Amino acid sequence: SSGSLGADARNSRGRGRRHGIWERRDPGVPAAACREVGTECRERAVRDAAPVRGVSPYRGFRPSCAIGSRHPPRLPSSMTRPFAVVDLFSGPGGLGEGFSACRGRDGNRFYRCLLSVEKEASAHRTLRLRALYWAFGGLAPDSYYDWLNGETGEPDWESLYPDAWRVARRVATHLELGSRDASALLEQRIDEIREEYGDRTVLLGGPPCQAYSLAGRAQETRLSDAAREENHKRASLHEEYAKALGRLRPAAFVMENVKGILSAIHGGQRIFPKILRGLEDAGGTTGAYRVFALTPPSSSLDGAGPSDFVVRAENHGVPQARHRVFVVGLRADLADSLPEVLQPRLTRRDDRVSANDVLGVMVPMRSGLSRNDSPERWQQEFRTACIRVRRNRPRLPPSALRRFHAALRGAREHADRAVPFGRTA
Repeated sequence: SSGSLGADARNSRGRGRRHGIWERRDPGVPAAACREVGTECRERAVRDAAPVRGVSPYRGFRPSCAIGSRHPPRLPSSMTRPFAVVDLFSGPGGLGEGFSACRGRDGNRFYRCLLSVEKEASAHRTLRLRALYWAFGGLAPDSYYDWLNGETGEPDWESLYPDAWRVARRVATHLELGSRDASALLEQRIDEIREEYGDRTVLLGGPPCQAYSLAGRAQETRLSDAAREENHKRASLHEEYAKALGRLRPAAFVMENVKGILSAIHGGQRIFPKILRGLEDAGGTTGAYRVFALTPPSSSLDGAGPSDFVVRAENHGVPQARHRVFVVGLRADLADSLPEVLQPRLTRRDDRVSANDVLGVMVPMRSGLSRNDSPERWQQEFRTACIRVRRNRPRLPPSALRRFHAALRGAREHADRAVPFGRTA
C-alpha cells in the first residue's frame, strides 16, 4: 500500500517526513533498486513547496504533457514488459530520454534503455546520472534533487545505492565506437539483450555530426591532415550503426542527424543514399528494413526525396526552429503487415506554438526581489498561482488526478505557514 501523499506533501523538511511506498513497481526497474530507495524515495507530487530562490515548488510533480497543449497525448496502456532500447552515439542522451519518459495510460513505461554508448567524458557522466535516475523508475530519492538544486554536494551514489549505481554503470557505457575493443564489447552486450528481449528491441542513435554539418565542412580546409583524417573516419561511423542494427535486429530504429548529411560527400559520392541502403540491407539481408520519412507528402522510401526526411520542429508543436534529419525504420516483416494509416509519419500542425504558449502558463518563481514585498503578499501570490496550476492541469488518469489535487492542497498549506525566502518570521 502507499503512504498518504497528502500527509507526505504537508510534512516540511526536518519534521520527520512520512515516506510512501510505491503503489506499483515499474516492470523495468530492478527490485534491488526499489528496495534501496526504501524509506527515502517517496512517490509524491510536490517536493517541499518552500519558497527557495530558483527552485520551483512543483519540481516533484512532472505530468507528461504534449508541448503546446494542456492535455497529454492519449496513449494506450503499456505492455506488460517494455521494449529494450539500445542508444548509440548517445551524446547526453536526448533520444533515449524521450523514449524512457514515454508511458501508457496505466503509468507503465513503453521503453527501457539498457545500453547507451558515448565516448565524450562529460556527456557520458550525464548519461550515467540519468541512468541512475531511471534505475529508480523515475522516482529519484531526495538526495538527487538536493544535489541538483545546489543544497548539498554530490552524494556518493555507489555507497548510498550500490545496486542502482551498478545498473547505471552497466547501462551508460564509455566507449569509442569503431575501435576493436568497443566492437567486441558492443557485440557482447547486444547479444545479451537480444537473448533476453528477442524482437522487443529498438535501436536509436545519431553518428557524429561534425563530418556532415555545414559548419564542420566549411572549416575542413583549415584543418591539419590528422584532423581531416579524423573527420573522414567520423563520416564512416554510420557503418557502425548499421552493423549494430544487423546484429540486434530490432523491431524499429531511429537515426537522427543534421541537415548537412543530405548534401555531404564522402569518397566522391553523396553519403545519404549510401546510409539508407546500409540501413535497408542491415545484417547482409536485402530489404531487411523498410525506411520511412516522417514528413509528408511521402511516407515510405519509395518516391521520398531527401527533404522528406527533414523534420522541422516548428511545424509539429515545438516553439523552436530546429531542423533535423530523422530516418525511421521498421523491420520488413512488421512494416509489410502495417496498414498505411499506421506507418510512422508526422502530421503538420496548422498553428505555430510560441514560447509564450509554453512558458506563459508556468508559475512565476519566487526571486526574493519583488517590490513591496511582504510575507502576506507572497502568500497571496502563491495562492493565486495554485489556482492557475489547477485551471491548467493536464488530463490525468483518476489515480494521478487524486495525487495532483492532494499535492496542490499540500503546497497551499505549506505556503500558508512558510516564511518567504530572505525573510524572517
